[in-house]
Amino acid sequence: DEVHWLNDHEAFAATRDLAREQQIFAGNTSGSVYRVLGDLAERAEPGSRIVGIMPDRGDRYADTVYSDEHWDSHRLQELPAPEGPSVIPVGQTALSWSRQPFRAPEELRRHLVFVESNTTGTGMLALELAREELDTVPVLLTGDPERYRGLAATGAEVIRCDTNSDAALRAAVQDRFRREEIAGITTTSDFYVPAAARLARWLGLPGNPAEAVTACRDKSALRALLESAGVRQPRYAVVRDASEVAAAVARTGLPCVVKPADDSGSVNVLLCADEATATAHAERVLAVTTNVRGMPTARTVLVEAYLDAPEYSVEMFTWDGRAECVGITEKSVTGTPHFVEHRHLFPAPLPAETAQRITETVTAALDAAGIRLGATHTEVKLTAEGPAVIEINPRPAGGMIPELIRLATGVDLLEQQLRTAVGLAPALKPAQDAHAGIQFLLPDADGVLDAVEGTQEAAAVPDVEAVTVTAAPGTVVRRPRSAGDRIGHVIAGHPTPERVTAALDEARRLLRLSVDTGPRP
Repeated sequence: DEVHWLNDHEAFAATRDLAREQQIFAGNTSGSVYRVLGDLAERAEPGSRIVGIMPDRGDRYADTVYSDEHWDSHRLQELPAPEGPSVIPVGQTALSWSRQPFRAPEELRRHLVFVESNTTGTGMLALELAREELDTVPVLLTGDPERYRGLAATGAEVIRCDTNSDAALRAAVQDRFRREEIAGITTTSDFYVPAAARLARWLGLPGNPAEAVTACRDKSALRALLESAGVRQPRYAVVRDASEVAAAVARTGLPCVVKPADDSGSVNVLLCADEATATAHAERVLAVTTNVRGMPTARTVLVEAYLDAPEYSVEMFTWDGRAECVGITEKSVTGTPHFVEHRHLFPAPLPAETAQRITETVTAALDAAGIRLGATHTEVKLTAEGPAVIEINPRPAGGMIPELIRLATGVDLLEQQLRTAVGLAPALKPAQDAHAGIQFLLPDADGVLDAVEGTQEAAAVPDVEAVTVTAAPGTVVRRPRSAGDRIGHVIAGHPTPERVTAALDEARRLLRLSVDTGPRP
C-alpha cells in the first residue's frame, strides 16, 4: 500500500487532463486519482487490473479548478509540478507529488472478527487459530456468550450485540474499531454466513457474494439455481402451505424427505412413507417461526425424492477463481426416519474415476450458486445415475471433519479459511497421506444422562487421538433426531483405513452410556 500527496497545481492540472483526455468532468480529488493511476500503471506488471474511484463531480469546481482567474490569483503555476512522484521518508513534508509506503502504526493490532460461531468444537478451534497462527486478535460478536463452551480459554475478545441485526453488527464494529484494525470478517456458523458476507462487503474485506451464500442457506433457492444449471439433484417441490403437500408428493414420489428450507444439522429432517405423514410433518415445520438462534425462519418446506444411496460430503476450497477438491468424506447416518450422521471417514474409499465424477458435479454446483471464496461443504448421494447434490454449506465442514482432514493430510482447513478471510492465499498441498475418522456418541434412549463410563479405556486404544464427552451428567438427552443430540465423539487416525475403523469400533465398545429413562418431575 502507498500514500500519495499532490499540491494544488498538480491536482488541478490532472483534473483538467482527465476532462480533456477521458471526457470525465470531475473534481480535483478525481484528478489526483487519475494522476496516481497513471503512475501505478507504469509500475505494474503487464495485464494488471487497476481500479480508481472518482468521488466528485466537476460542477462544484467550475470557479476553481477550471477557472484561469483562480489559477492566476492563487499563483498555482508557481507551485512545483514534477512529472513523477518522489519517494519521501516518514516525517518529511511533501511540497509536490510525493509517495511513501503505507505503514500501520506499530501499536495497531489486527483483529479477525467472527460473527457468532458453531457449537460443535471447530468454532472454538478457529478462534484459537486466529490468535496462534495468524497473529490476529480473535473477536467474537455474539448475542449469547454463554452458548459457547470453552470460549474463555480461546483468549478471544467478546463483544455482545444483536447479531441478528445488520445495523447492530455495523454499530458494534464502528464503536470498537478503526477500519484499519480489522483484518477480516468470518464465521463458522451456518446461520450467520450471510450476515458475515454482508458485513465483509460493507467493510470492503474478502468474502463470498452475499447473494451466493444466502441462496445456499435457503435450500429452495439453491434447488432453483441447480435446476437452471442442469446439476443433478433429487426431484423436489417447494411448499409454503400444508395444502400444497399432496401435489408435492405427486411430483417427488414416495417415500419422500420433508425438511425445512433453511435449518441446519438435520433438524426436522424426516423420511415420510405416505402423504399423511408428509403433510403432518410439513405442518410442524411451517409452524416454526424462529430457529435456534432466534432468527425468523423462511416458513418454507422442501419435499424431496428420497435417494437410497451412499452419502458423501465434498470438501472444496475456492481461491482465485478456481475450486479445488481437498477431499471427500464418507458418511454413515442413523436409520430412518431421521438422518443423523454418526460416523465420518476421511478420505472416502472411492475409485479415482468415481471421485472425479463427484468433484466435477460439485464444482458445477458451486459455479451455479456463485461461490467465489473459501471452504465449502457439499453433501451428495452417489446414485446409480451419478452424483446428486443434496445441499451446499458455504463454510468449512462441521462435525470435526476439518480435524480429520488435518490428521489425514496435514492441511488445516480451518486455518486456510481464516487465511483467505484476511486476504492471504491458502496452503492446500497435502503433507502426508493417511486416514482419519470420527465416531459420534448418541444416546439410545430418551431420559437424563447419568454417566459416560470407559473414557480412559477408550482413549488408550491404539490409534485413538481423542475421546470427548460434551454432555455433563444430569443433561436431558434423547434418541438422535438431529446433530444436536450427539453427546461426544471419538477420533482416530492411522495410515490405513482398516486401522481407523477398528480403533473407532473398539473405543465405542468400551464407552458405556447410562441414561435414566424414569419419569421426570
